[in-house]
Amino acid sequence: MASNPPGATAAVERARAAESRQIGGRAIRRGFLLNVVGAVAPALAALVCIPVIVAGLGNARFGVLSLAWVFINSIGILDLGIGRALTRFLAVREEPDASREASMVWTSLASILALGGLAGAAVWWFADPLAASLAHGDATLRLETASALRILATSVPLVMLSSGQRGVLEAFGRFDLTNRVSIPITVLNLALPAVLLHLGASLLGIVSALVLLRIVGTLLLIQSVIHVVPAMRVMRLRAAGMGAVLVFGGWVTVSYVPGPLFAQADRYFLGSLAALSAVAFYSTPADVLSRVTVIPGAVIQVLFPVLAQALSTDRARAARLANRAILLIAAAVLPVVTVLVAVAPEALELWLGPEFASHGARAGRIIALATFMNCMDWLAFSVVQSAGFASWTGKLRALEIPLHLALAASLIHAAGIDGAAVATLLRATVDGAVLVWMATRVLGPSGRVGRLYALLVALGVVTLAGAAAPVALALRLGWSVVALAAGGAMAWRLLDAEAREALSSRAAAAWARVGVTS
Repeated sequence: MASNPPGATAAVERARAAESRQIGGRAIRRGFLLNVVGAVAPALAALVCIPVIVAGLGNARFGVLSLAWVFINSIGILDLGIGRALTRFLAVREEPDASREASMVWTSLASILALGGLAGAAVWWFADPLAASLAHGDATLRLETASALRILATSVPLVMLSSGQRGVLEAFGRFDLTNRVSIPITVLNLALPAVLLHLGASLLGIVSALVLLRIVGTLLLIQSVIHVVPAMRVMRLRAAGMGAVLVFGGWVTVSYVPGPLFAQADRYFLGSLAALSAVAFYSTPADVLSRVTVIPGAVIQVLFPVLAQALSTDRARAARLANRAILLIAAAVLPVVTVLVAVAPEALELWLGPEFASHGARAGRIIALATFMNCMDWLAFSVVQSAGFASWTGKLRALEIPLHLALAASLIHAAGIDGAAVATLLRATVDGAVLVWMATRVLGPSGRVGRLYALLVALGVVTLAGAAAPVALALRLGWSVVALAAGGAMAWRLLDAEAREALSSRAAAAWARVGVTS
């Protein structure tokens, strides 16, 4: 019997191992629904809790708390992309041996922990100058802000570690385990400050409680990871293979750093060039609109390991998944953003008062369009990285950093909150166009992402422009309904025949069950 060459044998072993970890259609649907639930719950909590927190802290200290929220939620990107690299490494199962694979995971997590220590030390060191630039001469506020930054610094290592833990669970399609931890943690992230304010807690007490909450979440996640990867019950470190993980992860980091950096920079420029109250006026509509990313976030979180597997074995399947995903994202995001744009002035006044409506409504509408544009390019971004080309997205984002920071500082100086929103919109437009071009190169002729993106973005711009028209609320809402109905019909025709048939069959089956039940 002829034997296979060593290289061919290793390739066969990797293919068989990857096939055994294949994430099927049922797991994709289940993961998507769980991720949506996991994101909707904190969005509902925000509607109830934010007015209570603003009333209890005041605009300036709420600005500090909003900086703390952004910090805690975004610090994980400093893991040098190791979490994302782990997801791809485990999804395609490049290491078929379970023991060596577990050693690689432990080594990656240890690297993240060490990086977290360095990042925390840096935050601690620069706490005073950052606080001084934000306090505008208010000595009490400066001391509180500096203390809050130092409290946050102590949490950095374990909070960063959670990004790697989520990466492991996502590679196995275990979104049930990630949401079991993340749902209560994110809801409490909003509810806890409201409760503590009622009990008389200070800003520093609230920040300390948020840090403890995130540390508890990290400890629960490591328990779930060991449950999914039993070989990790024995801790072993192994340097072999880490080079590829670190190179891919490094480019992932360069790709992801700009998002949180821009969010923090826009708030910092507003706080230093305008006032801390401007941070609250800007960040409140921005934070609400960030909840709209529930659907694209849920889709991409599930699809990244699936696309990584498909692009290594079946590019036609990857193209079908990408075409369907971008239509799903548009169908989920555009209606929500349209309604928010239509009711922005009235909703902000009812929710937070006339001052917030006066300062935040126009900027909020601009941010809404930028959010829609940003959501539409997430799929292209994920396609490029899941194919292993993280260097492409990294180089694009590295180029954007100086350009956006200069543009944002200039526009904020000239136009305040509205300038920050316009800078965000311009960056989202350019970023999306380039990312979609990259994705079309990856998917090849069977992919229609470029054409679909252009059509859907044009639809979104027209719809949102009408929803923001200076007319009565009833007319704005009427336009929104008509435009969305036309857009829905267009999206249905753009969907491939197999997907239309599958959706029709499921809808008919669901209707039949309802009929039987009634």
